[in-house]
Amino acid sequence: MSSNLAPFRQPLPANPATLSFLLLLAGFALASAFLIYEVTQTKYSRSLVRELSLAVPASALLGMGILVSFVNNGVAL
Repeated sequence: MSSNLAPFRQPLPANPATLSFLLLLAGFALASAFLIYEVTQTKYSRSLVRELSLAVPASALLGMGILVSFVNNGVAL
């Protein structure tokens, strides 16, 4: 009985440590940009759209970076 299914390919690249490093680096860069924005702007000149455009991607990138890092190190989730 032959199968025409394609072989399974892993969803992550061969070196997930590089992926986790890049995700964490990008997340920390956006988080630091958010922190600098919060410190340099006055209370009345802040924009909610600008804050969310920095905070949401930073949170997502840091979360995915930590998840990939855990998987890379063999931590069961």
